[in-house]
This record gives sequence, C-alpha cells and structure tokens, in this order.
Amino acid sequence: MPGEIAGGPPRALALAGILLILVVTGAAPARAAPASGLRVVGNQLVFGPGSGTVLQPRGVDRSGLEYACIQGWGFFDSPHPQTIDTPAMIDAMLGWDIDIVRVPLNEDCWLGVNAPRDYSGAPYRRIVRRYVQALNAAGLFVILDLHWAAPGRTPANQQLPMADADHAPAFWLGGIQWALDISGWLAHEPSDPLHQLIASDHNYGGLSPCDLACEEAILATHRHVPVLFGELGETDCGSGYIDAMMRFADAHGIGYLAWAWDATSPGGWSCRSGPSLITSYDGAPTAYGAGFRAHLLALGVPVRLERRSREPRARLLSSGIRRARRRRARSRGRIVIRSSAAIRRAPRRW
Repeated sequence: MPGEIAGGPPRALALAGILLILVVTGAAPARAAPASGLRVVGNQLVFGPGSGTVLQPRGVDRSGLEYACIQGWGFFDSPHPQTIDTPAMIDAMLGWDIDIVRVPLNEDCWLGVNAPRDYSGAPYRRIVRRYVQALNAAGLFVILDLHWAAPGRTPANQQLPMADADHAPAFWLGGIQWALDISGWLAHEPSDPLHQLIASDHNYGGLSPCDLACEEAILATHRHVPVLFGELGETDCGSGYIDAMMRFADAHGIGYLAWAWDATSPGGWSCRSGPSLITSYDGAPTAYGAGFRAHLLALGVPVRLERRSREPRARLLSSGIRRARRRRARSRGRIVIRSSAAIRRAPRRW
C-alpha cells in the first residue's frame, strides 16, 4: 500500500467494480492529486511540475517475486534469488529504452501468512522496497501488482480466476477474462474524487488476442481514462502480433508492458512458455524479445525519472545515460496499481 511498502501490514482497502487505481507514492500516502508527481490528467499520465510531461508507459514485466517466495527458494527468479537485480541487470533493461517495470507480487508473502517465514512478511516487503528504490534510482517507474492469491489458510501458490475475500482486500487486485475484457469498465467505474483511475488490459497473440471488439472497448474506455496494456506478448517466438498491437497503442497514446523480463537460462523459460523476452540477464533478446526491443529503440529517447546516484553529480553525467534523458525526467516516485473484482490473467511459466 502507499507509504507502507516496507513497513507493517497494509491497511484494508474497499474494492468494488473492475478498476485499476493509480496512486503516486512518496514518503507517505498521498491525500490529494500530486502537483508534480505522476498523476492522471484526463486520459493521460503526466508527471513533473506545471502541466507536466506526458508519459506513455513502455516497459516490461519482471516475474519472480510472485512465486519464488511461496515455493521457499528465494525472492527472485534470477542467478541470485536472495537479492535484488544487480545494477548491471537493471542497466540491461535500460538498454532497451524502457521507462517502467511491472513487478508481480504474492499476497501471502506480502502479508506474512501461509508462506515460509524467511521469505514473507517484513523480509519480503523490505526486499520489494529495495527493488523499487533501485529501479527508481535508475530512472524507471514501477508498477506493483497482486499476482498470486489464495483464501484462508491455503497458500497463494497460483493465480486465481477470482479475487479471494480473505486476504485480497488487504492487498490490491485486474479486470475480467484474464484482464482481456475491459468492455464493462466504464459501467463499473467507482467514484474517485481524485480522478486518478486507469484501466489495464492484458492480451497475448496465440493465447488471448485482442480482436476488433476488444480494440473498440479499449478505445471507448481510453476516451475517458488512461489505458495500459499491463501484459502484452505472444507465444509463437515471433513478434508479428505485438508489433501490430504496439502500433495500435502508439497511435492512441496507450502504454504497454511486455511479458516477461525473465531469462531462458537460468530459469527454464522460453519464448513460447512464458513467454520470455531475454535469453540472459545481460539483455540478449529471444526472437520474440528482439521485435519488442527493436520497436522501442526506434521510438527514440524514453521519458524517465531523474536518475539518482550517491556518486558525485559529475560522475553521473559521465555515465551511459544521455543528458537529454535527464532533462526530460524531473520527477520522482513510483506507480502502484491496484485493481479489483474478478481476475483472470494469462498463464505464465507453464
């Protein structure tokens, strides 16, 4: 929850309808729409002072924190599952010109119930906070997403087609049909006096593709609120489907995040079962990931947060981040996306 990412159990949250709630987090929970942080204005995301800079999120999903903890072997799916991604691994992400990372989480590990003690509760929240801080420091926005959940004393060791009533209200939850169908979003939009809601759609070529009716529902929703493809991918080791969907998204100012930034080695991922964007954590792409990377690099300089470092400013300016990128990113913060009602998301790691 905002302002509680590394502290005690989060407050309960009333959930209703099909929604994603956007909250800009800082040292404490926001009580009003921020004047300079990341925020919703009309059907766009903007950040920075004054009228702000428009952000069309383009990034990746970093899977691992939703399952490693509950399985009892670490926090991350990586060569070092006990610790966060190294600076070199995060730099590899930056090399693809992304501006945002979505981090799927486990409900039980976050709340400290039904999960191995070493990897849940305070230790889990602490490492999530460290990872968010590291990504922010590199200039990346972050989405925290509830991914694995379970009711009562059942361990959260899988995705559910429906949010559980026991624990999910203390966390945050995407739309129906594995978040593919947002046609009912506007009819169930909750009252939000801050007007900081966004809608998320998940679609995969070969698995749950977005057809014409899906695109029309997305555009109808996007006329009123920002829309984000929280997960975008395809399972044929190609990029024909995502190429078309990214062109569609770019034409309408819709953000998108590709599933998933998890390497084929180690980890057992592939460009079909995952699907995986990379073959290794140095950023080498799979055939599927190559199409996504080429599209982002062709777009030019991404909009990012100001990159932070403990090193002297002159040393920072001599790093690989171009000054133009720093001038275009003048705000700090991270995105926390919450959603509610029935969940049905695309499977992963089959």
